[in-house]
Amino acid sequence: MRALVYHGPKDMTIENWELPTPAPGQVRLYSCDAALLEVYAQLAVEYYQATGIEVILLAPAEEESCDDALARYMASDAPPTVFCLHSEQALQQYQDRLADLTGSSLVENLVNPGFILYQDGKPAAVPVEVDWFGYVYNAEKLGQAGFSRDDLTDYSAMLYIADYITSQKNTLGVHPFGQPDLADTGAEALTALLTTVFQDPAQLRSFIDLYAGNSRTTVNALTSFQNGTTVFYAGTTACFDKALTLGYDKLELLPAFADGSNTMHYICDHFWAVTDSAYSPDTAETLAFLGWMVTGSAENAPPIDQLGLLSPYISAAVADNALEGLLRRYMATEPVQLVWAQNTLVSDEDFGRLCEALTAYYKNPTDSHWSKVEAYLI
Repeated sequence: MRALVYHGPKDMTIENWELPTPAPGQVRLYSCDAALLEVYAQLAVEYYQATGIEVILLAPAEEESCDDALARYMASDAPPTVFCLHSEQALQQYQDRLADLTGSSLVENLVNPGFILYQDGKPAAVPVEVDWFGYVYNAEKLGQAGFSRDDLTDYSAMLYIADYITSQKNTLGVHPFGQPDLADTGAEALTALLTTVFQDPAQLRSFIDLYAGNSRTTVNALTSFQNGTTVFYAGTTACFDKALTLGYDKLELLPAFADGSNTMHYICDHFWAVTDSAYSPDTAETLAFLGWMVTGSAENAPPIDQLGLLSPYISAAVADNALEGLLRRYMATEPVQLVWAQNTLVSDEDFGRLCEALTAYYKNPTDSHWSKVEAYLI
């Protein structure tokens, strides 16, 4: 309850009493990503200088898990007003404490409403950043083979076209794929794919099978794609700059067809969620801060640009990169499938063995070789 404050020197009549000015709202942001916290700290200073509103950063203590720290903060007298969700389990755990984001700048500024996480039919969380995995392909070479993107509707169509290009490789002068860069992928990146895009081992097997009979085995995937001797290259947003060294005017994108569909998959490992605070100024200031993050100005660009590879917000800058611009177009015009990223990593030893097993299967795709791959899948 708010106390009344008396302002009259002598007269105690009711006219001399008034409600105090409410304390300004406060933003308390929780994140367990050390790299992001450094960026948030810089942006918090800029936001305070621009608005006078303080942004307090909360993080796990040393050797404290992300989930344990969040639970501790949420149980405190001053819980975070905005926190980063890193798992679907956390979303379910705090579903009763999430503010409705309907009408907020966060929701209104998303490129595609498919990026919203809902609870009880209401927007409850939105991505901080996203990543993408699929195929970059040479539309010119595909056209020379007599096909277009409209023909690439699902995995079966992809397999048919790959088989056809392989059968005509001497005439067309191209292969569908280059040799997979398994060992070059890195443990963290490969594990991310195995726990997001290829959650079912059968999906990964189908992906490798596309390569097994339809690739140029003497040159790795990126090099063969860059020199124009292959049509398709699978990768994430990190491959964009490398793919652009081709200098082609027409590069296009395809989904991974990992689950049999042609929906574009976007990987996300942290979402913003706003705590439904009993003190409304905190909620209001938090939404204002997040609105500034996706629409405001920090060195002539929205602050969100400093946080990740690919932003799902309209006001965010598009990198000087044709493929990222193309992906932003797909974001706006095609269905979106969000996939939670997992943070589990294989050991360096197991990663090496997994790559060996995948390579052996790639060279000789038998059930016995695949059983050795499955032994290392998470």
